[in-house]
Order: sequence, then structure tokens, then C-alpha cells
Amino acid sequence: MKSYRELIEQTFEFPQREFKVRNHELLFNDVPLMDIIKEYGTPLKITYLPRISENIRFRTSHL
Repeated sequence: MKSYRELIEQTFEFPQREFKVRNHELLFNDVPLMDIIKEYGTPLKITYLPRISENIRFRTSHL
């Protein structure tokens, strides 16, 4: 079974500047993701807009 980090690395060059690891905690734009998970539960989905924009540019350039 792959780790979460390995699954992310398949899709993104990780870590991106928006993601940081500090004291063994994953942060997104300096927001500790475990705090959000503890409050709202899982699964946690983050929509990463720069990646969406990149996909749109790629698809429209191949029309």
C-alpha cells in the first residue's frame, strides 16, 4: 500500500510552495490540515486551483 505522500507525488511535484511539512504536520498555505480533519472529519479534499488552470490550458491547446 502506498503512503499518502507517494500518491500525491504521482500527480504533483511535491512539496509545492503551498504545502509545507513542519513538526511532522502537513500544512496548506500555513493552515495545519490535521486541525481541519479533527474538526470536520475525513475524507478531506483540497481543490488545487493552479492544477485545474494547468489542465484547462493543456486541453484548450490541443483542440
